[in-house]
Order: sequence, then C-alpha cells, then structure tokens
Amino acid sequence: MTIGETTPKPLENDFGGLMKKLVILILILFFPIFLQADNTEIENKFLLQKQKAGNIEIGETIDQLYKQYGRNSTKLVDLYLEGMFSPAIEIYL
Repeated sequence: MTIGETTPKPLENDFGGLMKKLVILILILFFPIFLQADNTEIENKFLLQKQKAGNIEIGETIDQLYKQYGRNSTKLVDLYLEGMFSPAIEIYL
C-alpha cells in the first residue's frame, strides 16, 4: 500500500448511507399517495352532482350559506332575467 491510498470501508460501517437510500426509496414510493389524498379533498369542493355543487345544495337557505361561507365571501347580485329582479348569491372561494 502506498502513502496516498485509503482502504475501502466495509459495508457494515456504511449504515448511515444505507439509511439515506432507504428513506429516499420510501419517499419515492409513497409520494404519489400523499398527493392523491390532498387532491381528493380539493376535488370534492368543486364536484358537480345532481342538485349539488360542491358543498352547496339546492334548497339551502341564505342563512345556511352565510354560516358555511360567511358574509364577507358572498355577494347578492341581480341576474336581470327578462327585465325582472332575479336575485342570486355569488360565493368567492
């Protein structure tokens, strides 16, 4: 052996490197599952179904909408259908 050479480390002493590789492998395998869980909750807020849009159902009173979304995120508007007053509520998410 010459002066500049070093002896290779045995695999038993490289436990830290092995753990890093294992953690990276676990993250790569489970990362899509974490993303999918968050997307499902967000998608349900914008899901359109029969007589329902997200968390809002046809037939809810204005008081129920105000309780869910608050008065600061809603606005009463007129749709001006056929020249008559046609009230609607805009909800800002």
